Amino acid sequence: MATGPQHPAARPARVSALTGWLQLVRLPNLLTVPGDPLAGALLTGAALDWRPAVASVCFYAAGLISNDLFDAAADARDRPDRPIPSGTVSRTAAGIVAGALAVTGLALAPTIIGVALLAAILLYNTGGKRIPVFGPINMGACRGLSFMLGAAAFHPAAGLLALYIAVVTGIARHEMTAPPGAARWLPAFVLAGGFALLHPTPVAILAVVVAWWGGRMLSEGHASAWPPPGTDAQKRVPPVIGIWISALLPVQAAFCADANPVVAAVLLALWPVFRVLSRKFYAS
Repeated sequence: MATGPQHPAARPARVSALTGWLQLVRLPNLLTVPGDPLAGALLTGAALDWRPAVASVCFYAAGLISNDLFDAAADARDRPDRPIPSGTVSRTAAGIVAGALAVTGLALAPTIIGVALLAAILLYNTGGKRIPVFGPINMGACRGLSFMLGAAAFHPAAGLLALYIAVVTGIARHEMTAPPGAARWLPAFVLAGGFALLHPTPVAILAVVVAWWGGRMLSEGHASAWPPPGTDAQKRVPPVIGIWISALLPVQAAFCADANPVVAAVLLALWPVFRVLSRKFYAS
């Protein structure tokens, strides 16, 4: 689940090892992960448990690291400033940490859902992401399974999360090319329709507004067409993907609000933190 291409001869500025690791795991994105199983638990009447929440973060981070490992050759050509191609993080260290995180996730969530989530992550990273239509669905399934880690039974909210992330992933696949202009509004439409059917609340409206804001950033007056590759305008696209990802926090808060307002408030409070962190660490 990227910045514009740079000239191969360009030498990216060196960053610290810590910064490299935080970039590798897309630090802002990690804030959107624990809310998946927490929302799953609260919507289905399961007991709140810290283990699925931590397991979801472990799986997510393992997936991001392994994704960059599999993409190292392409990133060396198109994004040489990324941690692995720049040498800030070695491939060996990345592989060890990704494996350790995956094992930790399974230890904390030794269930069929945990195994299925890890399998879906590996499927996406090893080739699923390159298959049109299937790739975004695969990524959406990962987010839906993350929700199910904490759930006592299936809930339609898992489907909404999966569909939303599938749409965002489908758009993100084209951040180097040019998808149809109307695609920029799909994330907001998906959330609006989903919440109208599931459970419309004031917090849900906030989530839709955040998703709409992302579309607006690429609309007339900001970037009237999807910016061409290699241009300064094209660099706006990854931050917009980050805005759409950040909308997951109010989405999760809306799911949790009735059952546990405190959890919902914490998730909402993480949204401005995400926005601050996203100024330094990319989300796409």
